[in-house]
Amino acid sequence: MAGAQGRARVANFDPAALVRARTKRRLSQDALVEALVAEGLRLDRSHVIRWEKGRQAPSPASLVALATVLEVQPWELTTARPSSAELADLRVWTGQTQTEVAERVGMPRSSYVLLERGGLPLRTEVADALAEALGRRPQEVKRAFARAGQHEGSARLRVRRPAPQRPPEARKRGR
Repeated sequence: MAGAQGRARVANFDPAALVRARTKRRLSQDALVEALVAEGLRLDRSHVIRWEKGRQAPSPASLVALATVLEVQPWELTTARPSSAELADLRVWTGQTQTEVAERVGMPRSSYVLLERGGLPLRTEVADALAEALGRRPQEVKRAFARAGQHEGSARLRVRRPAPQRPPEARKRGR
């Protein structure tokens, strides 16, 4: 497993859910760190403190390790639920980054990012490849894709229109 210092972070991580799961298992922060280190993560208590206080979110790999140690499903440590999951959620719950999924599916990362945001159409063969990479059924992937960008504050692709050009005579007068 990767170290906790990776740049990719779980956008909808729920710090309160982490605290609830840890206390339910009767683990101290130090005991949680020991268990995560045993899972192959390189971190210390300050990581757990930042996660629990909401100052930083774990990486997808760290989320999966947390879920394993706390004996919960990865989605239980996020604000997303399986019934409302988007592609990004399905990816994060497997502990994978956008780059890793793009490589497994055989597409450039930039194309996968657009796909995850709903900015590209989802072809059947891509849905099938994503289903395999994410351990899901193709229909689940299609439903998650359909939800991409449908909520307020979404990172949905926005088309930028060029600024209108002034006629040449107006540009001369404006100098």
